Amino acid sequence: MLEQNKININGLIIDTVDYCTLVERILNAIETNSQLTITYANANTINRTFRNEKLKELVRGFEIVHPDGIGIYIASKFLYGDKGLRSRFTGSDFYPFLINKLIDKNLSISFYGDEANTLAGIKDKHSNLGIRYIAQSVPDTPEDIYGSIVNSSADILVVGLGFPKQEQWI
Repeated sequence: MLEQNKININGLIIDTVDYCTLVERILNAIETNSQLTITYANANTINRTFRNEKLKELVRGFEIVHPDGIGIYIASKFLYGDKGLRSRFTGSDFYPFLINKLIDKNLSISFYGDEANTLAGIKDKHSNLGIRYIAQSVPDTPEDIYGSIVNSSADILVVGLGFPKQEQWI
């Protein structure tokens, strides 16, 4: 039996969170000084875990797996009807929402991964965001990157290495 507010798509348990609920859970983790690991499930995640139990177990290890994209939304409606997702959830729409909440609450964030221009764009667009550390993806993450992330003491770390590399790194 699945917990309330969760759906199962191909063996991945996905939280039926909306933007407000996910931010609330993140802020609660910060307030209680609790670690909270979050990843996403999109069509690519479902396809890559279809016959790969190791990847599926990796995703199952996260406290929150949020839906990402129209494919997951449609699959939830097909499988669960009215008990599926209430609305489409996308990470690209969620992050600006999260950033605004972080600015409002004077909380900090660090970024590891993604392209230099994307990371610079975040910094330029949100100059009042408390960014503690930004690093591009580097092959074979050296210890100094890990140490710098830990020493940044940011409230949130966003890892953007792509699936499944970011989940493995986390």
